[in-house]
Amino acid sequence: METKETENKEERIFARYATAILTGKIATPAPLAELVTNANGLKRFETSIEAQIKGLMSGYDIYTQYLRHIQGIGPVFAANLIAMLDPITRFERPSALTAYAGLTGRHYVAQCAKGHKIIYAATPKTGLCNVMVTEDNGKSYGEDRKPCGANLTDVQEVNGAPRRKAGHILMINTNLKLLMFKICSSFEKQPTEKSFYRKLYVDAKMNALAKLPEDEKGRKMHARLTAMRKVSSRFLIDLHVNWMHGLGYDVTPYQSTMENHTMFPLVLDDGTPLPVRGSISPINDDHRYSIRQSIGFFYDLQKLRIAATNNIISWCKEHRDALPPLDEED
Repeated sequence: METKETENKEERIFARYATAILTGKIATPAPLAELVTNANGLKRFETSIEAQIKGLMSGYDIYTQYLRHIQGIGPVFAANLIAMLDPITRFERPSALTAYAGLTGRHYVAQCAKGHKIIYAATPKTGLCNVMVTEDNGKSYGEDRKPCGANLTDVQEVNGAPRRKAGHILMINTNLKLLMFKICSSFEKQPTEKSFYRKLYVDAKMNALAKLPEDEKGRKMHARLTAMRKVSSRFLIDLHVNWMHGLGYDVTPYQSTMENHTMFPLVLDDGTPLPVRGSISPINDDHRYSIRQSIGFFYDLQKLRIAATNNIISWCKEHRDALPPLDEED
């Protein structure tokens, strides 16, 4: 445990060195000159694309009437949600959306007549395998893929959230699940008195801690992840209900029909009223494509910039003796 804490402390120190070099607070070592120039150029480009995304989002009702008014949701998170979820009408119920993100308390393990082993977050209703395959089982590069279509011969319900398993195909959107983890991490940083989801997170974490033994290993992390799953599910349910209502549809979350699971009204964090029925315009195909391309480009730039920063951190570790002392403010 001490070794891990020491490693984390060391990592933070050299991350500070990298930041100080990138911001010019300490002189750039000669071997890093080109890498620092590239990293800073990527950061400027990333900031420019983020500003473009912000301008793009101002033209979409689901952002201006809803997502923008939630503490912790900026234009980049909003664009990513729209890119992944629109058209929202393909999810008939909120539970279909939470299952799409893998945020369920149980899952289903199935096998089809052609041998595909599949993990579903919700009951596979058609009874047919929907694994995407090519006619020659993937031997031809670039060939169009189609659903397998074979009968599911064995479906078993299993307690617990769906997770990756060797030899199985996980039928959830893992990118959406990761995005919700990032969004919940943003909610964690918000002031409790200003953020509905931050308060929900704190309450859920306290409840989870109360149910776990005091001496359980990883107790705090277990409680944190439990709370994040609950908040992620609630956020997606609220988003689905309000988006569909704004488009003119009425949906009832199953939680509101269950005893002791009443969905109390959500109030947007800045006091903005919830979208009224029919006030949200659908996003057309061209605009949806533009959002997906913009957010994809943004994250590609971000990955390159993070990779460059990590390389600077690695160099600092290897040449620690050549580094000057850090000021307290660095």
